[in-house]
Amino acid sequence: MNACDLRIELPEAMTADEAKILLAVKAYEVGKASLGQAAKLVGVSKRDFMEILGRYGVPVISDSAEDVLHEGWPRDFFDSIQITDPGFARLEQGRLPPLKSV
Repeated sequence: MNACDLRIELPEAMTADEAKILLAVKAYEVGKASLGQAAKLVGVSKRDFMEILGRYGVPVISDSAEDVLHEGWPRDFFDSIQITDPGFARLEQGRLPPLKSV
């Protein structure tokens, strides 16, 4: 990751912490930063950053199931998520069913 100093004038209603969060969320959303890089920018854990992404409506996992399983996610991560859609059984086979809008 490149280090640089960035100075911008923020609107009075926005704090520096809010600006860092917005930058990290957008960088993650457009693929310019990984989950870990974006979390580090904000100064939070990956889990906390996933919650931040949820608040902004940005999906945490947009990769294929195969990419997710080979990207360092612990296999038991998905065990803690309760999913009622039987289509998710295909996750083990490397095929993720289409996401449903909430």
